[in-house]
Amino acid sequence: VHYVAKWKGITFMTSRQGLGVGGGT
Repeated sequence: VHYVAKWKGITFMTSRQGLGVGGGT
C-alpha cells in the first residue's frame, strides 16, 4: 500500500519501505 499526495507541484510517495519524494515525470 502506498500513498501519493501532490503538493506544490511535488509528488510525495509514502510506503511501508519509507518516504520518497519525486518531482514527477
